[in-house]
Amino acid sequence: MIGYDVEVKGLKEQLDKLSKIDEIAGPKLRSAMLNSVQGIDNQARDNAPVGLTGEVRSGFRHKVGYYSGSGSDVWGLVENPTFYARMLEFGTQPHWPPSGPGTKIDQWASSHGTEAFLVARKIARTGVKARRFLARGFREVRPAIDTLFAGALRQIAEALKV
Repeated sequence: MIGYDVEVKGLKEQLDKLSKIDEIAGPKLRSAMLNSVQGIDNQARDNAPVGLTGEVRSGFRHKVGYYSGSGSDVWGLVENPTFYARMLEFGTQPHWPPSGPGTKIDQWASSHGTEAFLVARKIARTGVKARRFLARGFREVRPAIDTLFAGALRQIAEALKV
């Protein structure tokens, strides 16, 4: 009878390293994600309209976390909770916005020497044009993000070598 003997060298060591993948990959991926969302945050902030109060520009925040059950599945978020940031980012259909005394439109119109009614009427006729400052920020930072994650993956692969 013909038989084969197979000896795999380094299998136990490799399996030991793979069992620690979350410990090896988690910190590297989290660092790449954190640097990525910080870059998007900064670029979106630079792209955002200043307006009268600077609320949209100063309203960005970011965070990074792990999906439950894994130390290497990371997520990142860049957001702006300012009430009208979404309207500026995506634009709006024509609508009649609040324009009474003390509203943002009233403040903006007063600072530009016009009447809030005229600004509101323009929005009612044409809507608000999308400014896309956050999406543009992501596009502008994307090459750096790709580089960050490629570097993290190289470091992980190196750490997993036996």
